[in-house]
Amino acid sequence: MRWTKLKVHIKPEAVEAVSDGVLGLGIEGIQIEDNFLSEQDRASMFVDYTDDELIPLDEYRIVVYLDETMDVDQVNRDIDKEVQRIREYMDVGSGSVTIELMPDEDYENKWKEYYQPFRVGDHMIITPIWETPEVEKDDVLIKINPGMAFGSGTHETTSMCVEMLQSINLADKTMVDIGTGSGILGIVGAKLGAQQVVAVDIDPNAVTVAKENAVSNDVSEIMVVKEGDLLDQVTGRSEVVVANILADVIMAISEPVKQVIAKGGIFISSGILASRAQEVKAVLVEAGYEILDVVIKGEWAAIKATLNE
Repeated sequence: MRWTKLKVHIKPEAVEAVSDGVLGLGIEGIQIEDNFLSEQDRASMFVDYTDDELIPLDEYRIVVYLDETMDVDQVNRDIDKEVQRIREYMDVGSGSVTIELMPDEDYENKWKEYYQPFRVGDHMIITPIWETPEVEKDDVLIKINPGMAFGSGTHETTSMCVEMLQSINLADKTMVDIGTGSGILGIVGAKLGAQQVVAVDIDPNAVTVAKENAVSNDVSEIMVVKEGDLLDQVTGRSEVVVANILADVIMAISEPVKQVIAKGGIFISSGILASRAQEVKAVLVEAGYEILDVVIKGEWAAIKATLNE
């Protein structure tokens, strides 16, 4: 089957918002490229809608594979509408698109070759559901099928959240995972001893995938997955709240999220560009949080804070 590769060039901070928008169009799976165009990439391009010299070097790419039954021009127009919609409230970058005709390959499953089991923090292995990794004594195994949701666990933002969750005694505590995606952080919380996890996502595809992953990890009785806009599905107060979203969203919810955090509770936030960590930290402090830790990996940062109000 002949496939077409469509790449949307955006700023790193817009990756999650644009990814969610693309998946909302019914695209079955995406790939994120955070390295620059290689010479091999350039040589392989049969069709190029954009002069590469016009694409800023600090932009990432969301890659979509379209089979020959799909209308490439229509998908391109639909994605452009999503990018322009998101541009109204955040800087997405150029939004440029490159389109390549690809040789016959099984691209629907080819991405799975690059998603392999890996370790995060202490004694935790995250593995795609189709792999059977070797485990050692005391290892905690998290099985994930990203499906059409955002989050395989390989990104620095997720791994920092996992490590911060491991630094907390979650035994018998309640936890909220805001913007759960594939459900990975909620599952980690349940595996680390949380007695109840509420995982929320606005994307119905993510909700479906997160529920399936909860079942695969035998935590469906602990982890409740709800569809909704951030906090509108959360009631009561929890000892731990995790939000791996975007810097702007974290700052926007810093005040309202206080209504669902128990006194002395922990707020873990990630999806923050390292260059904006101080800005987010300042907003959290202004809102009454005490900063416990700031971790930076590559271009990304995660913040652990507590609320004593």
